Formats: sequence, C-alpha cells, structure tokens
Amino acid sequence: MKKRLGRFSGRVAAAFRAGNRLPARWIARVPVLLALLLLSMAAPAFASETALVLSGFITPGELVVPGDATLSLTLQNTSDETIFNVRIFMQTTSGADEISRYDAIAAGEIVEIAQVIRVTQSQLDNGEVVVFINSGLDPANVGGSGNIGIPIEKAQANVRLEFTRQLSSEYVVEGGNVTIAYMVRNLGNVDLRQLTVYDALGDFEERVASLAPGETKTFLNHAVIRSDAQSQAYVTYTPQTESAQRRQDLANVDIFLAREGLEVELESSAQDVYYGGQVELTARVTNTGSVALTAISLTDPALGVFTDKPFSLNPGESAEFTRLATLFTRRQFQLTANASSPTGNPVTVTSNPVGVAVESESDAVFLSVSARPEMERIRRAGYVNFEIELINSGFGSVSNVEIGERTLGALHTFAVVPAGEPTVRTFSLNVEETGDFQFYCAVRDENGRQSTVYAEPVTVTIASDGEEPLAAIQATEAPILAGESTRPDSFNVYPYMIAGALILLAALTTLLAVTSFQERRARRMRKKQREEAKKK
Repeated sequence: MKKRLGRFSGRVAAAFRAGNRLPARWIARVPVLLALLLLSMAAPAFASETALVLSGFITPGELVVPGDATLSLTLQNTSDETIFNVRIFMQTTSGADEISRYDAIAAGEIVEIAQVIRVTQSQLDNGEVVVFINSGLDPANVGGSGNIGIPIEKAQANVRLEFTRQLSSEYVVEGGNVTIAYMVRNLGNVDLRQLTVYDALGDFEERVASLAPGETKTFLNHAVIRSDAQSQAYVTYTPQTESAQRRQDLANVDIFLAREGLEVELESSAQDVYYGGQVELTARVTNTGSVALTAISLTDPALGVFTDKPFSLNPGESAEFTRLATLFTRRQFQLTANASSPTGNPVTVTSNPVGVAVESESDAVFLSVSARPEMERIRRAGYVNFEIELINSGFGSVSNVEIGERTLGALHTFAVVPAGEPTVRTFSLNVEETGDFQFYCAVRDENGRQSTVYAEPVTVTIASDGEEPLAAIQATEAPILAGESTRPDSFNVYPYMIAGALILLAALTTLLAVTSFQERRARRMRKKQREEAKKK
C-alpha cells in the first residue's frame, strides 16, 4: 500500500513540476488513497492495542544452502482481554504462508509453536525469515501486524566425512568368515550424496543416496577367507555444494590364515645333585606359528607356575626363563605351556622330560649362601663391597667350595668350609649401572660332579641420593679378605700345637727351678744374719 501511495505521489509531483494539470481520474482517487494512508498509519497503533508479543528462533541457526529448518515461535497475549481470530504467517517472495491459527488466545496466555519450514535462497541472502500476525480482522485478509525478522545465517560449506573400518579378526582359519564393519559419519554441514563404500575383499559395494550432516551409516561385509587376503576399502561421494565426486581411502589391512604353533625346550644344569642340592632349570619357548600368542603360562606338576606372570610371543619370537629347584629325591620335570590365539582356539603343548638324580642322604652337602652389599644405593658408578657368608649345616667339613656371581663367574675357592660356623669373605665389585647380583657356591666331588646353591639376588641402585662408592682398585689386586674360618680341622696344626705346649712346659719348669733356688738362697742368708746378731 505504501508503495502504491509513493508511486502516486511521485506522479503528482512530476505533473506539478511540468506545469500540467492533474488528470480527472487521479483527482478521483485522492480520497480513496488518503483513506488507505490513514489506515496504514493506524496499523501500528492497532498492533499495540492487541498486545500480542511474538518472538522466535530457527534451528539450525545457519544453513549453507536452502533447506529445511525448525521454526520455534512464542506468542504471548499481554493484554487483559481475550484476542480472537489470531493467525501467524511467514512472508515469502510470492506472498505469505500461514503457519498456524488460533480462534482465541486468553489474556496472559502464552502459545508455543514449532514447525518445519523450507528456508529459501532469498531468505538466506537477506539473513532473516519474516513472520507476522493478524488478529481480529477478516480471516481472508492476510495483511497483519507485529512483524518480526528471525535471523538465519548463511554459512560456508564444510565438507568432512569420517570413514572407519573394524575387522572381527585379522587371523582366520581357512574357509572361515571375517566380518568387516565400515562406518561413515557426516561431520560437515552439507549433505553428502551418492555415497558408495567399496572393498576389494569380498568384492563389496554398497550405496546410500544421501547422508545428512551429523548422520551415521554402517555397512557390513561378510567375506570368506581361503588364503591370505587384504582389505582395500574406500568411499566415494558428492557434496551437496559441489558437482565433482570425491574419494577417501583407508590403509590396507592384511588378513592371514591362522596357524598356531608353540615349542617348549627344557634343560637342566646337572643330571645329578647332592642330597638337598639345587639344580637350575631353563625353559626356552618359541612361537612357531603364524599368529601372535598371548597369555602364555608354563607350569610343572611339582613346581607349580614356572614363570612369574603370563607373557606374549609374536610369530618367530622366543623367550627364555630359568628357575632353581632344591632336590631331596630323584625328580623328572616336564613343563606344560598354555596360550591364547586370536582365532579363539586353545593352544597347549608339553616340553621334553628332564630327569635329575639325587645322591644318598649320607653324602648330603648342606651349604647355604647369602650376600649383602655394604651400600644399596650409590650416587655414581664405582666399587661396592659385598659380604658373602657361607654356612655348612652338615656334620662334616666340605672341601673345594667355589664362590661366584652368576654373571661374573668364579670369584674365590675355599679349600675347606668347616661345619657349624659361618665362613665370610668380602669382595669389592665394580658397579657400572643399576642391576641385580646373584652369588652362588658350588661344590665338586672327586668325579667332577658339581652341586650349586644360589643366594637371593641383591640389587645395587645408582641414584643421585645414594652414597659415595669406594675408590677404584687395581684390577690385579686380590679381593679384600674380611675374614675366614680357621678351625683346627681346616688345616694340619696339631704338630705346631704340641711343639708350642712343650716349649711352654719347658719355660714353666725352668722358671719354677730358678724361683726355688732363689728362695733357698734367701733363707740361708736370713739364717746367717740371725746367727751373727746373737754373737754380738
């Protein structure tokens, strides 16, 4: 209406400037136009009288291209009277579309409306969707009041597709199935159209016509495996704002035919030991299959668990474990290995048997060894004294006892270790890094058979809060001797003891004879002095 009045007033002004008279038909229109002008000027006042307050928002608040959105409106009657025949419209390029209508809205009532609308390119360009209300007028009249513009932003296109794959297993028995799940997720803000997922494995191809922003789609591929295979997956799609097709590839994943294999070899440090002696058992475990094995454990019926904790081995890998066993009777050791395979098949194998004989109890050697470092923490590499104590708990001496350290080897040999008392020796060893030291004592009989007893490992740590290590010593120096037992039966001292006793007896006899002679002489002198005193 205002545009029509504007065009009419413009023509009138132009006629006056040109000095022309106004046409009669224009003069006839003046009262009508004036009435319309007054009506349009009264519209705002009418709107305020109705006291209808309109507000709203659009979800999502931005679009890249025209599309559907949810328009949420709130309409409140702030007057003291009921308002009748209320209609809500959305302005379009062709006119107005009615969104909702109410026969009456009571005083103070709040009405909420949520409706899906189609946002046009014009509305995106203008940055708003115009909504207005009409109340109390002719229902056929859509010219209303209370116009508001609800903002809608035009966003930049963001094309982003997340494409992932998950396999049920990478190891399958021949003829078995592997299930591959592909997931596509639209992380952008535009539709992705003509989306197709491909995989050479199983000759897989599946399509979806459109993937809206935020939408996720999952595809499943069930492939039969006859030989080693490879998953080569990719996806193609066309963004809504583009005409060219895009492609996104995943890294290839190998799938292998599963073959489990495990070998366990068991060795003993000796075939026979003294009664109560120790033997060191070594187990070597090798994965000979084509799949990784996990949760591997080694057990023996008598020893129980051979390893401290379960371990894993990849194809071709080996691991070695040792354990000490104290024997009082003949024993046969045989380890059982249990493992888990990615195929779900249990894996169980046994080692070769190893027998160890034990000497009779009459020939028993009861030796024990312990070690103690003078410093357990040192601030830098250097020398540390280790006190090694041997105890022979048997009833007789033991000869040719070797002391050593597992890594360094033999350190000293005692000719005799007597029974019933400790034999101690101190060794100064160079500690270059934090580590464990395990000392041992070994005994060999006349046939060369050896019985070895190990001490509990001791640890020396290099740390900034440690003590100052000992000064370096020459490599040619012998280990420091702190003390060694010297019982009479450890070497032949009886002749020396007898000779010493005879010498001591002779000295005492001589001293007694001299003392007796002097005493007799002193008595004679006192007697002579008494006699001379009487004569006077």
